[in-house]
Amino acid sequence: MRRKATRDPVRERERRLWAAYGITGEEYRRMGAAQRWRCLVCGERAPKGVRLVVDHDHVTGYVRGLLHSECNAALGLLGDDPAVLERAGRYLSRAVDLRSQVH
Repeated sequence: MRRKATRDPVRERERRLWAAYGITGEEYRRMGAAQRWRCLVCGERAPKGVRLVVDHDHVTGYVRGLLHSECNAALGLLGDDPAVLERAGRYLSRAVDLRSQVH
């Protein structure tokens, strides 16, 4: 009986990158290095042991960059719509302004 080969986690990750986004592991690493391994939304580094996720346009498949999974999820929840994101930013700014007036 043949033993099932143990999967190489690096090769498996690279296979998933190619299947999902059409990029190689090398392209992922180049993108990360170009961003200084910082999320393009919040500007923070990923915590040790946590990878940045690939953000892409769901219509065109275009890879936009690497983000924290939470930042990527936030974009998706707001429909990847810049106008909605701008309104959300204005809403938060007003809330901060109002809070500072109360105290």
